[in-house]
Parts: sequence; structure tokens; C-alpha cells
Amino acid sequence: MFVQAGQGPAHRRGCGQTMTDLVEVVMEALRDRDWTLACAESCTAGRLAQTLASGPGASRIFLGGVVAYTPSTKERVLAVPAEMLERPEGAVSEDVAVQMARGAADLTGADLALATTGVAGPSSDEEGNPVGRVYIALHDATAGDAEGAVRRFDFGDIGPKEVVERTVDAALILLAGHLAAQPHERSARQAQPGRRSGEGGGS
Repeated sequence: MFVQAGQGPAHRRGCGQTMTDLVEVVMEALRDRDWTLACAESCTAGRLAQTLASGPGASRIFLGGVVAYTPSTKERVLAVPAEMLERPEGAVSEDVAVQMARGAADLTGADLALATTGVAGPSSDEEGNPVGRVYIALHDATAGDAEGAVRRFDFGDIGPKEVVERTVDAALILLAGHLAAQPHERSARQAQPGRRSGEGGGS
């Protein structure tokens, strides 16, 4: 089941910990468990995938990402139901973020998947969602019934670039907290497409 985790991070960076440090932490935790990762992005437009791909050993862990910037792409590629996207809040919602993460995991066969959807700015969207409102979801396919978490953030009108950077940071913190709470002995998802033993660097 998915946990509604509320607002703000449950896990925080350590003192002096940079985003690069955080990427290394999550990559090491994923490698220790032999788990893979994917992502689906809207408001971050590929920045999360770029950050994950820069981590050590990413070619064996990070299976890929989808930038689903429009509602139609979310529906066609990530299987977000049309009726969900037609709600008053549009694509910026908890349910859409959850389905985007699930869709990325299903598409790639990854054990875990992150998703971001929100309004980076410079203005509010057509549905009236304010600048800086973001939902981040984590899908965990390693459990019998899919587990994960979803959080809402209201970063405010701080500029599109800063909203994107804070969203990526918050997604990494959410992932790190989830991994820290998981036992090492849980098995990876079976029959994962895209995972190849000894796979080299990304292309």
C-alpha cells in the first residue's frame, strides 16, 4: 500500500552533506540490495534522471527515466488514467504522482521508481495550482503488494530553476529515507527487463 507521507522530508541530509553525497548514499544502498531504479518526471524535465545517472555504478542500477511533460504523454506512456488527469487539480496531484511512479516501474522493470509532478513556474498552471507546488512519489515493487510513499511540497515562487533543484533534492531525500528503513534481505523484483550482468556505462 502507498503511505501518504504528508509534507516535508522524513529524512534529512546529514550535516554538510551535498546532493552528490546523497546520490552516492542511495546508489550504495541500492547496490547493496541488488535493486534497480527508474524515474518519471514532469516539472523536473529530466533533471532527476541526470542526477541519478551521475551516481557511482549508475549503469548497473539506474534503468532509465521518462519525461512525461504533457497530460497526454502521462496517459500514453505511464498509463495515468485520463479520468485522473481530468480532475480539477489536473496533473498536479498525489494520485497522478503515484501512478507515474508505478508506470515507470512497470515500463522499465525497476525495483523502485520515483516520480515528480508540479508547477515550477514562472506562473501557475491552467488548473490554478500555485507556483512551487510539487508532488513526489516513490513506488516500491519489491514488496508483495506495491509499497511506497507520496509527499506534497509547497516551495513557493522562488524561480523555476530553484523549484527544480529543490524537487530533485527532496526526491533523493525521500528515496534515502525509504532505503534506510528497508531490510537488506528483501529480494529484488524478479525478471527485470533491462538488467544485464556486467553492463557497462550508459549510452
